[in-house]
Amino acid sequence: MVKFSLKLKQKKLQNFMSWVTVILLSVAIIFYGPGVLIFKPNISKVEAGTESKYASSHITGSFATPDNALGAANGSWAGELNKSSSYTSRWAMEDPSGGITGTQTIDVWSRKGSNSGTPTIALNLYENGSLVQSIVGNTNVTSTTGMNISGTFDASVITSANDVEIEAVETGVGGSPSARNSAQIDSIAWTVNLLDTVVTVGTSGSHVSSLSIPTTDGYVGGAFTFIRNTGSANVTSIKISGTGTVDEQANLSNVKLVYKQEASCSSSVPGGTSVFNSTPGTFDASSDTTVTGTMAVGASQICVYVTLDVGSGASNGQTIKLQITDPSTEVAISAGTVSPTSAVVISSQVTLSTGPSTDQLLRHGNWFNSGSEQGFYWAD
Repeated sequence: MVKFSLKLKQKKLQNFMSWVTVILLSVAIIFYGPGVLIFKPNISKVEAGTESKYASSHITGSFATPDNALGAANGSWAGELNKSSSYTSRWAMEDPSGGITGTQTIDVWSRKGSNSGTPTIALNLYENGSLVQSIVGNTNVTSTTGMNISGTFDASVITSANDVEIEAVETGVGGSPSARNSAQIDSIAWTVNLLDTVVTVGTSGSHVSSLSIPTTDGYVGGAFTFIRNTGSANVTSIKISGTGTVDEQANLSNVKLVYKQEASCSSSVPGGTSVFNSTPGTFDASSDTTVTGTMAVGASQICVYVTLDVGSGASNGQTIKLQITDPSTEVAISAGTVSPTSAVVISSQVTLSTGPSTDQLLRHGNWFNSGSEQGFYWAD
């Protein structure tokens, strides 16, 4: 009876709170309208693919106090304002973190003196000392406290994003002393629209036709390929899955990845490879193995070759087939993204055999013909 009584009281309390909630919502709707039921979480908007870079050094020219244009705007103005002067200077911009694409924006934070005259600033785009194009023509500087002179250019006009330079051409206002003004610059800012940096994973070649049981450091054939659309980044982890009929966890071990930059992947493990994972991988109950290391990937293709041990517990006729099921989540990289989201699979499959493998026969076999008998003999 005690338990029943407690449950009854809880039930009554829940019913009471439900009626209170209904009444409060009804009053809110009457006074504030149905919009009160719309909940808007305070989510900060983050614009992906952009970054801010600034003038990093003064290259040449006569602009007054040119170092005040370096870095972000900080309200540090210097130089005489109320005079008739014309200046031209060029600044190097900080290097972006990756490739650039689309519209690039340049903002020059500037001001004029207190006299009535209105100076102008024009902006030009340079690349490594060569004029590329005008960004914006003569623009009036009307503020005595600070304003942006803003212009744009398309990334396609630049060959190297690391060689961008901005020239400012200031025309001062002459005339009577009360009209004279020069412009000052506090910052040159570049809003960089970054190219999405992607490492694309693929495959080349096919699995070898067979491996013998057992095998040590057997090359499974084919290769996984890695290439980046721009710049360079480090691949730090790769997850490989087995989809053959062999019990990978019980019978495959000592998984090693070696790699080499090659325009076309080799049909066998080439010389001069580098080891990706210093600790060999082992397959788990889900037939997956994740290995870690450091492999730089840039705009030139990298071929990754897989070797492993086949244990004596494997059975004749069982198969090995390897893939990266979802490179976008199963390949870790230091910067950028990885594609595709679908599986990349080395074609064909390896058939396990208790006899010598086809690869062994081709490398070590010798043909014999003795009367009515003929075939291969080999020695390892």
